[in-house]
Amino acid sequence: KCLRVRKMLYGLHGSGKARHSLFKSWMLSIGFRVSEADECVFIRGELRVCLYVDDCMYTGPDAELARFKQQIDKRFKVRHLDGTEYLGLEIQRNKKEGWIRISQKKYIEKILKRFGFSDCKPKATPMAQGKPLPRLEGKCEDSELKSLYRPMVGSLMFLSTSSRPDV
Repeated sequence: KCLRVRKMLYGLHGSGKARHSLFKSWMLSIGFRVSEADECVFIRGELRVCLYVDDCMYTGPDAELARFKQQIDKRFKVRHLDGTEYLGLEIQRNKKEGWIRISQKKYIEKILKRFGFSDCKPKATPMAQGKPLPRLEGKCEDSELKSLYRPMVGSLMFLSTSSRPDV
């Protein structure tokens, strides 16, 4: 027997696309336009709304934000976060001095713990400068080391492309 699902369910294959289509049509109906640079960014006056799957972040003048919050509360069940974390990025703002700082400290601590480096001490250069790496003869037979290498490099690559290009 099969059941046909008549509405989107969280976690199903097409639910993200269906949710985005629903949100996009609603946003267009209340006067937003889609950004030319990114289909997930909606613009109305000075208000900017970014939607990624089920995470939504918005910024703009206080009066417009209050109006938008009322509109979205009428249509969707949402939690309004204070904008200090979005998609794993930790965001710090200083309006007085005009700066924004983005970090992924929790993610870094998580990957250090996952790969057994949480007790390591930081160094500017983790290896002596000018010292050549020893040549590895033959194949690496340590299966545990081989199974950790790819996820370790992948974790560092993600970190380097999202918030830490110095990695």
